[in-house]
Amino acid sequence: THASPLRDQDGNVHAMLAITRDLTERRHSELQIQQQLEELRRWRTATLGREDRVLALKREVNELLIAAGQSERYMSAFEPDQAAR
Repeated sequence: THASPLRDQDGNVHAMLAITRDLTERRHSELQIQQQLEELRRWRTATLGREDRVLALKREVNELLIAAGQSERYMSAFEPDQAAR
């Protein structure tokens, strides 16, 4: 709500002009967007965490294979700068 006094020629307030806007739907939409954003963040974290775990597992398998005198199996387990070596 925003209100302003209406004054007469002498400067006396003789009325108020008020404008009120219902923000209920806007607030509901903002809350819904926030909830969707949080869900996307959770999915992103879960997905990135999964990728990190898979990469760590591939590295561990490679290390075990090397320790057993065999060739590495997962070239995708290397960091980009290590793959060029």
